Amino acid sequence: MNVGDLLEMWTGGVYISSYHRVVIEEPTKERLSLPFFHNPRSDALVEPIGGASEDSQAVRAGEWILRKIDAINAP
Repeated sequence: MNVGDLLEMWTGGVYISSYHRVVIEEPTKERLSLPFFHNPRSDALVEPIGGASEDSQAVRAGEWILRKIDAINAP
């Protein structure tokens, strides 16, 4: 299971977000992938389990996603 950055922050690093891409090792074999994406409501306050730290602060889910999009589109 691949988890995202928000879940990593929420769990205080118990679940680690991985950089994941599909790699087809044997292109002659069929591959079935069943992705499931779930995000909290944009106004949901996501607080690190166990409390905030220097690396993890509470954030609204919508703000988190917008920051990630901004980082992707930054020059």
